Amino acid sequence: MKVSVIAQDPKYTYSAKLIRAICAELFDHFDVCGDYELAVYFCSEAKMKSLNLEYRGKNKVTDVLSFAVNDGEKIEKRGGGSGVPMLLGDIFLCPGYILKNNVIKGGSQLREETAYLLIHGFMHLIGYDHDEDGFEGSKMRRDADRFVASKTAGMNIGSLIKISKG
Repeated sequence: MKVSVIAQDPKYTYSAKLIRAICAELFDHFDVCGDYELAVYFCSEAKMKSLNLEYRGKNKVTDVLSFAVNDGEKIEKRGGGSGVPMLLGDIFLCPGYILKNNVIKGGSQLREETAYLLIHGFMHLIGYDHDEDGFEGSKMRRDADRFVASKTAGMNIGSLIKISKG
């Protein structure tokens, strides 16, 4: 498993080590082969809006976008694979949007919301989906909540993301 963390928004600092640890837990929990590689991008609202328009036809900012390489194909399970690196996909997170819309308006904390959206993005990469308006009651939501309850409870995610000074 290889996880690249690309910080494109200098307003925030990130713990690549913790992001990789969460991803390792995701690979284990969802029984995904360790030969896969993925990238996690932290981008500005302008970049996220541009991606959302280009790939989803929506001219607005969003909190997370996932781009699966194996869209519609079966993901190799742990123990499978050939030892040759395979691309899983990319996850784009927009901390500015997350802060304004999910944290301030929603009452959660930036680090918890960012971790949850990382989990959400990963699940899209491995084939989970939900109706645009139906995430709350979806299997994806239940499985994400189950993962959070079982895996992240013991993790200290306090350093996952912070607002940079200056």
